Amino acid sequence: MSELKRVIVERRSVKQISSRKIDRSLVEEIIELAAFAPFHSKVEPWHVYLIEDAEQKEKLVRAVAAAKNDGASLGQVKEMLERKFLTAPVILMVTSAVFQDAKKDFESVAATSAFIQNLQLAAWESGVGTIWRTPKFLFQPAFREALQIGEEETVMGLLPLTLLPEEKPDPKPRRELKDFLHEL
Repeated sequence: MSELKRVIVERRSVKQISSRKIDRSLVEEIIELAAFAPFHSKVEPWHVYLIEDAEQKEKLVRAVAAAKNDGASLGQVKEMLERKFLTAPVILMVTSAVFQDAKKDFESVAATSAFIQNLQLAAWESGVGTIWRTPKFLFQPAFREALQIGEEETVMGLLPLTLLPEEKPDPKPRRELKDFLHEL
């Protein structure tokens, strides 16, 4: 099996987050590799927001609190985010450009999804795990507003980065080829 096939088959979403530091140069390398994703126009539609220090993480907590708008205190929101996000040494928030044109917006989301998949594969191959999370608060305008992300971008997800654990997650069952390959 080729190295590429091995990484595609072995990659898993990593939910167990460790606070062990990841070198910034490795994070940047992973992001640069992800940018080799295909895109449909002359525009690479993805943007990546890096969240790694306490101030940036606090900004994320405040944005989530604004989006949830359910009366939860900042402490409660922080506690809710701790296990899935804040423990990670690095969190990437990936956005996709919005063009207000159905075809271009579809292509933008598709290209950014390919970017995220490349990012996950490059991370795994580099000994870094992640999971592509899309919690409900991402879709609230108050979340984007709190982070000063304009309407020309849509948030595609949060990806906490963590060094791979010794014991890798088990694979999820996959559908057989016959279940999704059809003749037209």
